[in-house]
Amino acid sequence: VKVRGWDLAVSTKASADFTAGVLLGLTEDANIYVLDVVKGKWEWPDSRRIIRQVAHMDGVETSLVIESNAFQLAAFQEIYCDPELSPYPIIECKRERDKMSYALPLAVRAQQGQLFIRSASWTTDYVDELCIFDGTDSGQSLSIEHRRHDDQVDATTNAFQHLVPPPKVERW
Repeated sequence: VKVRGWDLAVSTKASADFTAGVLLGLTEDANIYVLDVVKGKWEWPDSRRIIRQVAHMDGVETSLVIESNAFQLAAFQEIYCDPELSPYPIIECKRERDKMSYALPLAVRAQQGQLFIRSASWTTDYVDELCIFDGTDSGQSLSIEHRRHDDQVDATTNAFQHLVPPPKVERW
C-alpha cells in the first residue's frame, strides 16, 4: 500500500512555507517506508502541475492525501475535480488537532524500529526536519533566517494517518 501526503503552500517568498509531498509505503509486516519526498516553493499553478506529474510517476494505485484546512480547501477542490487526476484516489485530510497529536503515532513507529527512510538526495533535509520538529506552529516567531519548517512533517503525517488506521480502543 502506498500513500502520498501533501502539505500545500502557494508562495515563493523567502518567508513562505514549502509545498511538500511525501510518499509512504506500508509492508505486510507493518513497516513504514519513506520512499520519496518532493518539496519546493511554487505558486499555486506550478504546485498543481507538479502534483499531477508526481501522481503520474507514483501511479494510480497510490492515494493522494491533501490537507484541506484554510486556503488549502480550494486547492483540494481543484485537484479533486481535475480530469487528469480522476483515476487517482484523492483523499481530503482535515486537521482537527495540534500537529504533535498527528506526529506522535509515527514517532512511536520510529522508536519501535518500524520506520525506514530511503537514502536519496532529499534524505538529509527530510531527517533534519523530522529531528527539529517540536509541534509548535512552524517557528512563526523566529526570524526568517532561523525559521523552522514542518512542511515535510505535515505531509508525512497526512499520509501516515491514511496509511495506517488508528488502533481500536475498547472501553471498559
